[in-house]
Amino acid sequence: MRFLRIPFIFSMLSLMVLGGCSESNVVGDAGGDADGGVDGDAGGDAGGDAGGDADGGADGDVSESDLCTYHGLLDVETFGNGVIPHHAWRNGVIAFYTWTHPVSVEHVTWWTTWQRECVALYEITTNRDAYLKFDDNFGEEVKPIIVVDADPMWCGTVAAAGCGNKVQVQTFRRSGQEMIDAPENPLHHWVIFYEMGRGGYAEAFDDRATWPPGGWSSGFPHMMAGICLHNAGGDAAMEDLGTNAGLLIARLDDWESSGLDFAETFADGPNNAGFIAHDTIAAILMRLFQDTDIDSIDDLFREIERKPIRDNAVDALCDFVDAVETVAGSSWADDLVTRWGMPDSCP
Repeated sequence: MRFLRIPFIFSMLSLMVLGGCSESNVVGDAGGDADGGVDGDAGGDAGGDAGGDADGGADGDVSESDLCTYHGLLDVETFGNGVIPHHAWRNGVIAFYTWTHPVSVEHVTWWTTWQRECVALYEITTNRDAYLKFDDNFGEEVKPIIVVDADPMWCGTVAAAGCGNKVQVQTFRRSGQEMIDAPENPLHHWVIFYEMGRGGYAEAFDDRATWPPGGWSSGFPHMMAGICLHNAGGDAAMEDLGTNAGLLIARLDDWESSGLDFAETFADGPNNAGFIAHDTIAAILMRLFQDTDIDSIDDLFREIERKPIRDNAVDALCDFVDAVETVAGSSWADDLVTRWGMPDSCP
């Protein structure tokens, strides 16, 4: 079955990324007393509360040798709310900080394992090591993921549901409460998965084979959030309408039935006719991922890196079609033209 592909890949990858998480001395039922947070989405263009059940999510028992470690209440510096004490957990490269305790060690192990695997997926598709941050609490570089104990949570001067700079990731308490309320459901992690790819450093493929320029800054993390959801819960998680990824895939069907020409529609900007250019491309690539695998997405972005930066929509989108054809074949390139309105007169 198609949705089993990535969980199978990570049954092997987990030998590399799951080791080193030792038994915790903390136990307890999932709980918490947060009463909501800031409304809004995580820098994306489609909203919605994560909800529902996802097939293929966490199941079974976590062995003691794989459990995360709890490190008590430690100070952590946030983007916009200053230094706040948080309950600290460690799972390999992930330093997970949350406002509430006790939380089941098994549940936190599931969550931080999904996070570690998402970091690994980002490394594959960006063709670089993850950006990390030295954390005084652990004396080494980590990927800090913080459920911020503040209402509202500030990302700079903006109250938001999530923010990131490709080094540190933050989400608000409502996301954390949703994790606690449905600990086996990966849908409540989509903000974290998305923010792992936002802001910060430029990527080698930025501004290439997309239109308008800058589209990968939002389109790429939207795509990656979908892929990370798929890794945690299969097609059902990626397509669930409780996340931006699922909403964008559903919106792609509307785009297909519109019959609009991509280059003409977005020649003057990313938003037109009720559609958003980078979201549409992100949804297309989530569909490509479902039909192929993570290696094809990796190969696609290596092809995109080789393209020049263009000054017009047609040439940039022709580069995109050519890169997809090189990696996925002519039938996929034909779909880009006939189903999704990409240019049909490329040199």
